[in-house]
Amino acid sequence: MSEEQQGYTGFKQPPEGTPRTGLDKVRIGVLEKQVSDLQTELAHVPDMAALYRKGWDAAAANVVLLQADLDKLRWIPVAEGLPKEQDHKDACGHSINVWCYYGNLGLPERKKLGIPTGYDTDIYHLPSNTWMSGITPTHWMPIPTLPEKE
Repeated sequence: MSEEQQGYTGFKQPPEGTPRTGLDKVRIGVLEKQVSDLQTELAHVPDMAALYRKGWDAAAANVVLLQADLDKLRWIPVAEGLPKEQDHKDACGHSINVWCYYGNLGLPERKKLGIPTGYDTDIYHLPSNTWMSGITPTHWMPIPTLPEKE
């Protein structure tokens, strides 16, 4: 028998017109059971798709929240903006302690000023719009809030 006459299950199909035997009926029963099992599995696909979709939506919402948190902790160019009142002001509400990056200073200048790494904390005084150190950084970032005690 040619390969074209063999079905998916590997059972050899008899030529057309051949009467069905008991073995053929068993094979048909096995195939019907496989079809029934597949139909049962496929019936759950919409439920699983909805579950996966719900999971993806939750993950996408978390990505948005994480991106918002990351945006809070990015280096902000001074040309883009200076610290504002909502950026961790002190108890008196007059100044803000922030991280500063001095990308405009070379290493010798930074060493003289005591900031060899290129970044340091500084205090931005709101009423006078000045940096406490007297050095204008190229970038700044709010200092993150401390974790709560457990």
